[in-house]
Amino acid sequence: MRFILPLAEQLDRAASELSVGGPLSSRLALILVDNAFELMCHQRCVELIEEDSRASKPALTLKEKAAGRGQAFDAKIALLKRADFLSELDARSLVILHSYRNQLYHVGLRDDPVIGPLADLYLKLTLEHAPRLLKPMRFLRWEEPLADGQIVAHFPELIAARKYSCKVDIAAFCGRIAARAKPNWPVMRDALADHLIALANRSEANFSIIAKGRSGKDDPMVTLRRVQQEADTIAEILRRHRERERQLKANRIPFEPFDPDQLSIARGSHVLMEANQKLLPKWKPRHPKLPFPSWRRQAEKLRQGTDDLAVLDQYDRLHRQIDDLDEIMAEPIQDMHGWHQYQEDMMMDHR
Repeated sequence: MRFILPLAEQLDRAASELSVGGPLSSRLALILVDNAFELMCHQRCVELIEEDSRASKPALTLKEKAAGRGQAFDAKIALLKRADFLSELDARSLVILHSYRNQLYHVGLRDDPVIGPLADLYLKLTLEHAPRLLKPMRFLRWEEPLADGQIVAHFPELIAARKYSCKVDIAAFCGRIAARAKPNWPVMRDALADHLIALANRSEANFSIIAKGRSGKDDPMVTLRRVQQEADTIAEILRRHRERERQLKANRIPFEPFDPDQLSIARGSHVLMEANQKLLPKWKPRHPKLPFPSWRRQAEKLRQGTDDLAVLDQYDRLHRQIDDLDEIMAEPIQDMHGWHQYQEDMMMDHR
């Protein structure tokens, strides 16, 4: 089967990149491993769907079958978890690791310090699951392009194989790749902990820009509550507008799309506070107190973890919390910079 050759080539190259180390090699390794794992998932999902279609009482719906054959990674993982190929923790970990491939493709270098250790974990998970996802022995149709030595380099057992009786030993191949991958960086738990602490410190430094308000005398706790309250209120207003627009569209009623930027001018005013009381009467802040010391303590605890997948799960949860606060602080911080610039311009004008 032709897809085994690119799969083997990519895992082999990923192991080489991990052994080289460095930021660029780490990024390449993670992208290569991700693609190889998705090839495996797709192949196994197609086989599961074909097996289900032959059953007297198919268990999969047409929508689930289409999703399993499609390009959505989450849908493939869900199907494999349902078929007991993946545990709940394995599935969550793979979705997390896949998200870093998406980040490298679409967002940029936000988490470069941990890409290497994460790529190493991704490779280990892929090699662990490959024999079962691909079945212990994979039969190959003999094709001339595969006979020129390319595939034999990865599967030497084919050297003595007969033309129409070709088998590859997936487990043995995975063992050879695992033996070759010798990354040279800190233990993953330490790398993730260090990165989270750096993110928490940066988030705290950003918060200090707005903590005491324009007057320089505001209570940071009050500022933290206000920033969260404004963000949640704006999110609720947008949700309601989007729902209304969906209803109008369903009824084919013309409407002018709502511009969320219009809400920016309401920040810092009583308008949003009043809206919060009406729209979210039971609202409570996600962070009732400054979260930065707690984030650092929780990050330090990752160093004591013994299960890499559980550590990854905790790391992802903390990372999301930091990201969420950073996102809602971004506009208030920008406003504060604008205010400072305005004050400087005023002082220059009075000289």
